[in-house]
Amino acid sequence: MLAFAYEDVRRSFEHYLEDDNGGRPFILASHSQGSHHAMRLLKELIDPGPLRERMVAAYMIGAVLIPVSPDWFAGMRHIRACRAEDDLHCVIHWDAMPEGSEPMQRPAPSLCTNPLSWRLDEAFAGPELNAGSVVPGGTFVTAFGSVEDPPLGQTFDSLPAPLPNHTSAQCRDGSLFAARQTLEGFTRVGAEGMDDSYHVLDYALFYMNIRNNAQLRAQAWLGSRASVEGSP
Repeated sequence: MLAFAYEDVRRSFEHYLEDDNGGRPFILASHSQGSHHAMRLLKELIDPGPLRERMVAAYMIGAVLIPVSPDWFAGMRHIRACRAEDDLHCVIHWDAMPEGSEPMQRPAPSLCTNPLSWRLDEAFAGPELNAGSVVPGGTFVTAFGSVEDPPLGQTFDSLPAPLPNHTSAQCRDGSLFAARQTLEGFTRVGAEGMDDSYHVLDYALFYMNIRNNAQLRAQAWLGSRASVEGSP
């Protein structure tokens, strides 16, 4: 099923490159099964050729079942894990879990990027580094896992105001541990019924940090191009 769906993803990406991109830089952002597709897209289309130089970064979050593992990176020729907040042409990944739970069981080790520090170490990053979590909304998110197909006719509204200093984060054994959530907007889509996982909150808990970091990396990419084009 993943292979079948991937063909749509690949064709859509190729259409974007041919008809809409215009030679500009781009950022990949994916989640869950989307990250499985992004892993294959990187390996087949982006890593082997010059397209990788236009990729600012890949935020491939919540891969879970197919880990972003050392073996996966070993199959890449050029692309590696991001190790700092302004690294380029690299991969970012985490799987969020509530503090106090056991590390996620996986078939292989997984990359864990701390979205509050953008480092790969296991240092604790306090909530003061959290620029703002955003409460998830919309029926698709709030009904995740409860029905086979959420109702049609969904609307997309403005996001709620970010909540600064909402949670800490720490990588341990390949999982990203966040403070256990008590605010109703997070608990209704959090660990309950998700095997004590914050999978659905992977983006929401660190929303503003992700947004700010994407802007920072984009500026770093533009700066690197200006340096190359301005050199004799």
